[in-house]
Parts: sequence; structure tokens; C-alpha cells
Amino acid sequence: MNDLMLDVETMGTGPDGALVAIGAVFFDEATAQLGAEFYRTINLATAVQRGGEIDAATVMWWLGQDDASRNSIRFNGYHIDEALADFSAFIVTHSRVPDVRVWGCSPTFDCEKVSRAMTRSGLPAAWRYFNERCYRTVRERNRSVEQDEREGLHNALDDAKFQAHHLIKIRAHHAKKASA
Repeated sequence: MNDLMLDVETMGTGPDGALVAIGAVFFDEATAQLGAEFYRTINLATAVQRGGEIDAATVMWWLGQDDASRNSIRFNGYHIDEALADFSAFIVTHSRVPDVRVWGCSPTFDCEKVSRAMTRSGLPAAWRYFNERCYRTVRERNRSVEQDEREGLHNALDDAKFQAHHLIKIRAHHAKKASA
């Protein structure tokens, strides 16, 4: 599988927003299957030490979320260097860097934040910038393909899996129309 849906949780919305969680799942549009999964919460202090930025509006937004969402990023986070190294190893284990296509709900949010954090941590790029894809654009251009019901929000892995399932559903819809 070469398609990877990425979702992050952050304490800032800018390009250097401090990462507090990374979730990702490989998927295959042709078989409608999800593959290997990755999830790490990140210790906020280490993200800030490596240049991640916090903004007050995002912190206030997190304070307004439910207990499960807040607690999912509050305890036992990995050092950011370790989480990013693990993520890079995950990609290399399950795909080839030249081939992996990383999907984000806007590459300038998810992909950019992880790429910039990797650079700040002294790690090489885990994918090629021209292989970034935008789930949000596909979703917005296909509003007629309904999303499945879901419970809970703001768990990076759950969000990545939800987005991958919806993208697969959109692609299947178009394949069905093309073959009719």
C-alpha cells in the first residue's frame, strides 16, 4: 500500500504548531482495505523544546473538548524526536519513501506540521513533497457521498481511519459511475 492518511493534533494552527499526536493509516482504494496503523501522543514540552509553537486560541479550544479528547493527549506522551523517528520508520517499513502518497485534511496542515517538526528534530523527510494529497479537497468536491456516522473526535488515529474510509467510499462511488 502506498497511500497513507495522516492526521495530527496540535496546540497551534500555524506551520510550526506544536504536535501533541500523530495518527496515520495505510489504505488501498482498489481493495477498500485499511492497512498498517500508527499512533503516538507527544509530550507537549518536548514539542515546544524543538520549536513547536502554542497559540492561546488552540489551547482554549482543547479546553472545551470532552474529557476523552483532552486525556488522549494529556498523559504519557513520547518525546517528539522518538515519535517522529518511529513515524519515519513506520513509513519505511510499510512503503518506499519515493512511492508513498501522504493524504492530509489539507497538506498545509497535517503534512506541513509533521515535515517541519521532522526538520527541527534533524530527521530526513519521510515522503516527497510532491506526493502530498488533499483529502479535504476531494471531500468538498464530493459532498453527495455521505460520511459514515462516527463517535468521538480528535483522536489522530481515529480521524485518519475515518478520513481514509470516506476517501475510499468516494473513489468507489466514482468507479461505479464510470463503469455504469
